[in-house]
Parts: sequence; C-alpha cells; structure tokens
Amino acid sequence: MTTKELKYLNILKDFFAVPDAVKNESGWRKVMQSALTFDYSSAVLLWEYALGAVDAKMNGEEYARVYADVTESLFEHHNASKFSKTLIESVPVRTAVYRYSRTAFTRPETVGYLSALLVSGKIADADEIVKCAVRNTAAKATFGKFMLDATSRAIIELVKKSSGKSVMSRRLSAFLNDAAKNIKTGEGAVIIQRIKELS
Repeated sequence: MTTKELKYLNILKDFFAVPDAVKNESGWRKVMQSALTFDYSSAVLLWEYALGAVDAKMNGEEYARVYADVTESLFEHHNASKFSKTLIESVPVRTAVYRYSRTAFTRPETVGYLSALLVSGKIADADEIVKCAVRNTAAKATFGKFMLDATSRAIIELVKKSSGKSVMSRRLSAFLNDAAKNIKTGEGAVIIQRIKELS
C-alpha cells in the first residue's frame, strides 16, 4: 500500500466516523478540508455520497445549512473555478446549493455562477440551475430577486463586451423572458423590461 492510498483510506475512515454532519459540524468541516487537500474529485464524490444519504432531510434548515451552504463555502474557497464546473456537472451538488439552500439566492458567488453562464451563452447549463432554484421554497430571498440579480449582472457584463451589435442573443433573451414569466413577484416585469430596452 502506498502512502497516498493510506492517506485516502484514513480520510474515508474519518468520513464514515461523521455519519451526520449536523451533529458534528466541526468533524465534517475537518474531513471535507482533508479530502479537498488530498484530491478535489474525491472530495466531490464524498459530498455527493453524503447528500444521497441525507436527501430526505435536506428540507430541514440545519441540514441545508451544513450540507449545502457550509460545504459549498469550503469547496468554493478551495477552488472557485473547479467548483463552478462541479455545479454544472454534479446534479446532487447543484440541487443542494440551488434547491435547498436558504442563502444561495443572496450570496454573490452563487448569483455570479448563474450570471457567468448567461454571459457565456451556456443556456442549457443555466437552465439546470434555474430548474433547481425555482423549486426552492426555503430561501430567505425570492426566486425573482435571484433571477433579477443574476440578469442585472449579466447585462452589465454583456454591455461591457458589446461592440455595437446586439447586446443580448435572441436565445438568451428568450430564455430570460421565459424565466421571468414564472416569477410571481414584480421582478419578472423588471427583467422583461430590461430585455426590451436592449432590443
């Protein structure tokens, strides 16, 4: 057995010694930090495994806080660019962050990930985030505020990049219009108006 293999087995041993992160948050933070330091991909697998084990409890505020917000913060601070990719590639992670989190709609980084996808024209990936977010009934901010903030940030970036041509593609404007129509609060009308102003 190599030193690397032994280290990984010790991380697994520590991981399974924390069957419930809500009851042992410091132990959870420690093991996830160790996993991230060892290998980012392995840490993602452990997080996905844990999310599967507590899926039925994620509607609870403490479970959402620890398994979504606290863990997202660890991953985001460890490697923000890798984490943004994880949000696209990992259904369990994306669901935890955007469907169950109480704070994802107001955190600059989670709003920023959606905004960056809109700016880069990755509509299918943005749609995956929106599908999770629209189902989040626990967030302290509304889905409308989240979409307005992401749209506003995207518009600022698109205007900066504009070279006199149309600022926003038809595909993006259609996507944002559709999302805005699902917003029950006043932000939907604001998004639609901003898109019209760019046409």
